[in-house]
Amino acid sequence: MKNKVWIQAFILGIGQVGGKILSLIFLFRFAGDIRPFGLYLYTYAYIPFSLFLDLSAFGLIPGVAKGVSKLLADRNDKKVYYILKIGTVFCFCLGILFFLFLNIFNEKILAVTLYKGYTEEEYGIILEHLKLSSITLFIFPLLSFYKGYLQGKFQMLPSCIAILIENSIRVISYIFVSKTIDITLIRKVFICNFFSYLGALLFLFIWVFKDYFKEKEKFHSLSYILKITLPFGSVTMFFTFFQLIDSITLSTLGVDSHIYTTYMFESIRLIFIPIVFAQSMGGVLNPKMNTLYTQDKKQAAQKIAEKYTSWIIYFLVFVVVLFRIYAKEMYSFFYKEEEYYFILADTAILIFFIGFYKVIIGIAQGLNQFHYVAVSTIVSSIAKIVLNVLFVPYYSYKGAILSTCIAIGICMLVSYFILNLAHIKIFLYNVATILLSFIVVEFSLFLATIYRVTILLNRFSEIKEAVLFSFVSAGIYLMLLCFIRLFQVAKRPVSS
Repeated sequence: MKNKVWIQAFILGIGQVGGKILSLIFLFRFAGDIRPFGLYLYTYAYIPFSLFLDLSAFGLIPGVAKGVSKLLADRNDKKVYYILKIGTVFCFCLGILFFLFLNIFNEKILAVTLYKGYTEEEYGIILEHLKLSSITLFIFPLLSFYKGYLQGKFQMLPSCIAILIENSIRVISYIFVSKTIDITLIRKVFICNFFSYLGALLFLFIWVFKDYFKEKEKFHSLSYILKITLPFGSVTMFFTFFQLIDSITLSTLGVDSHIYTTYMFESIRLIFIPIVFAQSMGGVLNPKMNTLYTQDKKQAAQKIAEKYTSWIIYFLVFVVVLFRIYAKEMYSFFYKEEEYYFILADTAILIFFIGFYKVIIGIAQGLNQFHYVAVSTIVSSIAKIVLNVLFVPYYSYKGAILSTCIAIGICMLVSYFILNLAHIKIFLYNVATILLSFIVVEFSLFLATIYRVTILLNRFSEIKEAVLFSFVSAGIYLMLLCFIRLFQVAKRPVSS
């Protein structure tokens, strides 16, 4: 189906964006409630917890999705159902292993990640939070496995609903536990996290339950899964690992705790709202490209790569510009503060780098040269560490942003190399698209500014003015892009 990629990406994107909005609703209320006691007591436990959460699902979603889609493309449905059986047992054991590991080594983990100057009481509280968070590791690998399994079957709706269920349970349960505002609230939040993931897992289990009873064909399914997921794991972990590096360097190199929390927790949460659109697109392109290459449809793969990378560039560039213009309004709207909004404005550039990387890597994941990406991820991680040590003492959080952009740039160049090996030549095409999008964005903002001045948008509140100006700018931007597209189509020679 011609538009199936768009439809499935849209479905998955709705779930991820809805999840991010619900997550922000939770974060907004939680940050306001706990701020008198210090949000950092939550953040310093959450960062290592999120690292182990991603480690426990090391490449499971994209790896299983690719493995399942490849088997389905080869019409090996019975092997797919056998993967479901073996993968369930494996992921359950994996959850137990990571739960035990985090509980055994939690003090050593905090010794590396915790900021300087903490008190004995603060250390005890953070350690308790980290122990509580570990119960989620029981179920998270299996939850990720189910998502990958269903996405490999090109069924994005279950993942969409599961994400919404997860975040809805977190918000609703928090409303009940937040009736008493004290230091124990953080402990309750980690318990809420566990039940939110459990709810999503139960939903996905109901969705795949019938597949457990279908006819299966035995094969070396575990080695098949591991062979695909392990290289993918280094890529899916890259941002979490980068966050861990930032957490260690920012906290140990003397960055103020308020700046640390604003950058590491609040700003990152906001910029991931648009990034999840790109993430959902990358998640859909992975099994799609794998299916096309399994069926030797290279020309169709080239067209899909050109089409979806160009449109995601247009989207991300426009969003980055809006985030920089209206950082103050966005930050104050969600967090009711203004003094640190400039951190959000500086962090906005990561929307493009992370978002576009998610799409490029989604395409590369569907091909057969992925070991190059695994190596590049290791190299970029080393570069991230070195650059953070060099930049953070002089540029504070801006040094961490700059090092992230450079490190992601390394991975993107390698991804283009992989695409080139697969005869998908889109590097120059993407560079031209980026330049064009910047020109169109600037012209759109110019026309929108004329509109704002003409009808006196400044008579509205700051938030209403920002929303109206953004909609007008987006409308003009979209019309100009459509006009350019029509002009390009008109110039193409008509085939006889």
